[in-house]
Amino acid sequence: MVPNKRLADKVSIVTGAASGIGRATALLFAGQGSKVAVADVDEVGAAAAVREAGAHDSALAVRLDVSAESSWTNCIETVVARWGRLDVLVNCAGVAVATPVETTSLEEWRRVHAVNLDGVFLGTRAGIRAMRGRGGCIINIASLSGIEVFPGAAAYASSKAAVIQFSKVAAAECAHSANGVRITVIAPGGVKTPMWKTTRLWQDFADGGEEAAWRKLDPQNCFYEPEEIAECVLETC
Repeated sequence: MVPNKRLADKVSIVTGAASGIGRATALLFAGQGSKVAVADVDEVGAAAAVREAGAHDSALAVRLDVSAESSWTNCIETVVARWGRLDVLVNCAGVAVATPVETTSLEEWRRVHAVNLDGVFLGTRAGIRAMRGRGGCIINIASLSGIEVFPGAAAYASSKAAVIQFSKVAAAECAHSANGVRITVIAPGGVKTPMWKTTRLWQDFADGGEEAAWRKLDPQNCFYEPEEIAECVLETC
């Protein structure tokens, strides 16, 4: 047992862990004594996060396409084979587009919902099945965009609103069945993550450099750092 560590002897999976909130959470969990599966479709980024985590046998890179049921099966089986159980799952993987409804393609709409919503459903279901009887914690990362209105974010906002309501229903079901699994949802405001840089909106703002783009996105400078959200995730465990 690792002394004075909040997650000592725990086994965790963090999705979207190659960058942003997921990466910050995986690194924090490793530092708090958890064995962590750094799960992401970006295998190079996941491997880099594992190297940063450093401690021998405390972190494992797992390729995970959160929108694919078979990929979740492989991820859970890999983690259980390696460490014997699963205690914490953080569904953090996400993608975004920043376009008005009128110009959002069906392909973009479906891709955002496949990752942001289907991925959370598949992960939560897999997590409940893996934790049933032993207990555990599932934390789903939503967004303030799922609560407030931000023009140009229809696909992203609707997916995150659905994550919030889905998480409430799943939490109620787990409480009713007394399976020992807790489900919570965190809905951060703006966070400085690489996901922003994949949007067309970022391209419009980035002429003056990265910091100028952040200021244009939020003149009040209220963006959070990924590490701040990771701390909230840790407190929820």
